[in-house]
Amino acid sequence: MKLEDFKDFISHFMAENAFTSFAVINRKKYGFYPNMFKTVEDAQRPLNLADKNNFCNYFSLNNFHIAKREEENVKNINGFMFDFDDGDLSKIEKILEELGNPFFEINTTPSKNKFQLIYLLKTPVNIQTFNNNNEDWMAFLKQHLIISKTLTDYFKSDRTFDIPRICRLPYGKNGKNSEEITFKQNNIKYNWNYFQDFIIKNNIPFSTLDEVKKSPKKTAKTAVKTAGAKAPDINFNGEKQYIDLYIKAFNKYQDNSRARYSFIQILINKRMNDTRIKEISQSLGFEEVDTNRIISRIRS
Repeated sequence: MKLEDFKDFISHFMAENAFTSFAVINRKKYGFYPNMFKTVEDAQRPLNLADKNNFCNYFSLNNFHIAKREEENVKNINGFMFDFDDGDLSKIEKILEELGNPFFEINTTPSKNKFQLIYLLKTPVNIQTFNNNNEDWMAFLKQHLIISKTLTDYFKSDRTFDIPRICRLPYGKNGKNSEEITFKQNNIKYNWNYFQDFIIKNNIPFSTLDEVKKSPKKTAKTAVKTAGAKAPDINFNGEKQYIDLYIKAFNKYQDNSRARYSFIQILINKRMNDTRIKEISQSLGFEEVDTNRIISRIRS
């Protein structure tokens, strides 16, 4: 992937003084490597993996005010995304006919007609729109989530309505099958109200707040079951032996912070060096700052 191609594409999703997520998944080793960047140059390292086999590359539709991809940290709402993974082209035709053409049509697996459609806003919505009133901003985020959920159900797309959503990055390859990811750019943008008005105009029932849940992380069912009713905050695409080790610590403490401290303590006791510990921790989704802090505290 050429840097200028990546820069041209990702510029539509970046904002001043805000973080954009760039996640890389190694499908062969099941490693998940999250990155947050403010400039294109910051994304150079993970970008180097974009053309290699076994790697899938993703970017965040919306931006964040700190380097943590969570709903409460969203700074800008850039649009809506719909994921169609079952190859049913009639669904694509329906959404294009009724909702209109998206800004980007990303064909994630051309041979199987799998698409991600990204509808960008003419003007991104952020907390400044509400005079920096955090209460109004959080209410808006909930409303945005409801609209996303309502449209996702109506068009029968995959459950991709969560606000921290990441999307497939074009120009690279699909790590599952090495197919080139292609896309079409329509250069059409919409007002945010357009989507809400579409629901009202077509008498589509709005989802209620108690129906709206974040899309679940991809987890190993056995691992979640082992962890009990309260699931650990962990990426289950890491190496199985370390997933099991972390879950054992989590079951003991029922607290992610204490479990992570105990987990890293065990790795240190195994005489692992800090580089290897950080690599394992990153694959499980630990925040780099937290990992460094725990290592430093234990070592000292």
